[in-house]
Amino acid sequence: MNNISFELYKIFYEVGKTKNITKASNNLFISQPAITHQIKKLESELNCTLFYRTKYGVEFTKEGEEIFKIVENSILSLENVPDSLSKIKNVSNNINFASSFGSARIILSPAIPKLIKKFPDVNIKLDILTNEQILDSILNNSTDIGFINRNDLFRENISYIEWTQVERVFVASKEFIEKNKIKKITKENITNYPFIATGKKSATRILLDEFLLENNIYITPKLDIDSFEMALDLIVQGHGFALFNKPYAKEYLEKGKLVEIKSDIKFPTRTIYLAVNKNNENNKFIKDIIKIIT
Repeated sequence: MNNISFELYKIFYEVGKTKNITKASNNLFISQPAITHQIKKLESELNCTLFYRTKYGVEFTKEGEEIFKIVENSILSLENVPDSLSKIKNVSNNINFASSFGSARIILSPAIPKLIKKFPDVNIKLDILTNEQILDSILNNSTDIGFINRNDLFRENISYIEWTQVERVFVASKEFIEKNKIKKITKENITNYPFIATGKKSATRILLDEFLLENNIYITPKLDIDSFEMALDLIVQGHGFALFNKPYAKEYLEKGKLVEIKSDIKFPTRTIYLAVNKNNENNKFIKDIIKIIT
């Protein structure tokens, strides 16, 4: 069978939809004789009769009715192309991140200007969630890219990229260190100085609490602040020392507002992973975003 022109199917579809050659002629702006000729041409190509005439117009033959169903589905699918394309464009202009607050500041703060420069029309959304919530949101496609720091929570159907190792350090203002004559933080003297506890649900806080419990060390924080930004301001003002992810305090350390305190207490580095639904890992837009971040 030769390839049949789409125009023949389009005329057949309009005649079948209206069941009337005159109406089809008006809708398509084609003369009635031309439509009749094209229908006969299609019947010849398919080697079957598609319609039979009635006093009200035309009706399908059995073959014509079955062919119409196939043609109708195809044409309706083609008509939906603009809407589908619009949805695709809309999706590609949005990127949804999920992260803990600390990881977001470390990773996204420097990356967002680059993302906007590369994709000026991009709309960025960030949700601050726990590791478990981040993984849930990736699996239900609420999140495109997540940042987690617990490999013991890894799940199937999610791909992980090890992004960076983050060191944890004790920090304080220079004035605070000089005033308290601190040379080094040890297990023996950690309770001797005003301590500022931060981020009750953060991985660093949990790690510190576990260390203190394991070593039977009891600290009553001078200040217990859930806000990292506020805690940093109070540390700069000299109200105490704290344990922080080093990249999070990087700007303060570089400007000399804070100083890293030496310590013989060594905490494991924190690994941050980029997590993506395996169904989306080959999506070019998401791959481009990850490339910029990493």
